[in-house]
Amino acid sequence: MAELLTIARPYAEAAFAVAHEEKKAKASAYSDWATALAAMSQTSAAPEMAKLYGNPRLSAQAFVDLFSSATGALSASQKNFLTLLAENDRLQALPEILKQFEALCHAANAELAVEIQSAFALSDQQQSQIVSLLQSKYGRAVTASTRVVPQLIGGVKLVMGDEVIDASVSGKLAKMSTALMN
Repeated sequence: MAELLTIARPYAEAAFAVAHEEKKAKASAYSDWATALAAMSQTSAAPEMAKLYGNPRLSAQAFVDLFSSATGALSASQKNFLTLLAENDRLQALPEILKQFEALCHAANAELAVEIQSAFALSDQQQSQIVSLLQSKYGRAVTASTRVVPQLIGGVKLVMGDEVIDASVSGKLAKMSTALMN
């Protein structure tokens, strides 16, 4: 997994740099690029595309043309990015590139992206309480997404890039188990 992070980082940074330049002319450049990267990521995960990776009968440009037509409308710079990924055999890194690109966008907008994991679905009030606590702690806007993870048993786990705050029952049980074993 660390290898995929390492592979994806320079591509995410390059896509962000291009989007940042395009933002001067078009305010929605970040969201346009995020949408395009999400579509590319989804297309790369399709089983039909997986069969075409590395096909010796298909030139790199023919593959990119096919891939971009399956993805949908892409700008010229996005097609160039796709060509670069295809030529360097990095299409499998698209989901991680998207994730890192979104993190760069949040950082540029002084936002903190948080994934709230809980054992059960959170109410809107519970989610807004967590968001307001994080906003006061970090002093910046928080963009939250939620995910139900039944293995947590109870409580929540907050994932913010490299930082994780584990207030789940399973996390506390793991800590207690470690303490007892030592």
